[in-house]
Formats: sequence, structure tokens, C-alpha cells
Amino acid sequence: MAASDHDNNRSSALSPEMLATINSTTKAAVESAVAAVLLGLKPVFEGMQLTPDKLREANRPFEDPAKVKLAERNLRESLKSKADEAELRRTTEARRAACPHLDANGRSSIDLVHNQPDHQPRGICVTCGDWIFPKEWRIGPPDAENPRGRAFLVEPHRDYKIVMQLEGRQ
Repeated sequence: MAASDHDNNRSSALSPEMLATINSTTKAAVESAVAAVLLGLKPVFEGMQLTPDKLREANRPFEDPAKVKLAERNLRESLKSKADEAELRRTTEARRAACPHLDANGRSSIDLVHNQPDHQPRGICVTCGDWIFPKEWRIGPPDAENPRGRAFLVEPHRDYKIVMQLEGRQ
């Protein structure tokens, strides 16, 4: 038995009210399914929001962790080195301040130095390494007003009298 086109067409068997009911039911089912899927994906979409913090993070240049660690280590070592130098400077100044400028036999441990351009004697203590100088001019570091440095007068070393006494004996 051959089926005609009219027999295979099921929509002709449904009334318009039935089609409207089926359409509205299907539409409601699709809407509820899509709403459920979107509700499940809401946390994912919230994580994908482009906030100013995420923009700053995305635009920040890449920093190699190894280079960051190396830079931090160099900074730590530099700060430790500066602290060690400051401690050494304080220790040296304290040692020089406490030095009597005498050797084990009680004689002066200051040697005279005469090879300076102004021909004034200077002294160096061989015990503590202290440089004993007269009142003299020195040139400071350059600045905006003085590109070649600024000259200033330095008071004589506190022990320069000893150098002058030794110079008088010669």
C-alpha cells in the first residue's frame, strides 16, 4: 500500500490549538534548559570578567623569577656590604682615635712625609695608618654651581702638633 503525501504529513492532523500548545511547551522547556546551563556557567563567566586589576596584571611585563631572585640577592648583598663598610669605618676611626702613635718601645710611630706640592710636612702613623695633615685646601665634588668642584679649607688633624715636633727635631 503506497502512502500518499497527505498520510505522511502529520502536521495536517494537528489542530492549530495543539500546535500552539506544543510550541509553547517546547519554548518553555528550552528556556528552562538554557537558564539552567547559564546558571551553572555563571561562576565561570564571573571569573572571566575584565576588571581593572586584571587589566593591570595582564599589561604588566613578564618578570623571570630567576632574575627577580638574582636582583633581590644582589640588593641584599649590596646592603650587607654597605653595612660592613660602615662598621669597618667606625672600627677604624675608633682604633685611630685610641692610638697613642707610639711603638712598643715608647718611641713615636709617626713617619714624616715631605713629598707634597705645598712643601708642608705630613705624617703617617705606621701603627694605625692614620694620615696626619696640616690645615689645607681641598676640592669637593662638582655640583650645578661649581662644575669643577668647590674648594674648601680643612682644619689640621688633631695630632698635627706631633708632626711639627718631629719635624723640629730633624
